[in-house]
Amino acid sequence: SEVQLMAPSAAGLRTGIDVRISGLPVGQVVGLELEPDAHVRVRMKIADRYRRLVGPNSVASQGVDGFVGDHFIAISPDPQPAGGQAAPRLLPYTQPVDLTQLLEQLVVTQVALLVEVESNEPMLLLSTSRTMCR
Repeated sequence: SEVQLMAPSAAGLRTGIDVRISGLPVGQVVGLELEPDAHVRVRMKIADRYRRLVGPNSVASQGVDGFVGDHFIAISPDPQPAGGQAAPRLLPYTQPVDLTQLLEQLVVTQVALLVEVESNEPMLLLSTSRTMCR
């Protein structure tokens, strides 16, 4: 059966990638569609025997094997009893951390810190020498 999610971007997503529950493959992404609001509708096919593991409290997120490995969609399990509440057709989606943006912010912070340290270097040396002389 099919479930969907809405993502702000298709970065790291493509048809054919695994859909996993508890780290094991249970389906695949079968389609990506650009919506009028520029979000991406991700359609996923879940094997019928695992369908009851997707419930109203399930949340989808994007994962990566290792640091630069294959991408996949992880769905948090919310097991339902046989004949229980049907899984939602549209799952909530948690966006992954953008490592490129995070590294860019780290570089900007590092440069600002170095500038600050270099501009205060005479004061830092004076403070250090006073501490050592005591």
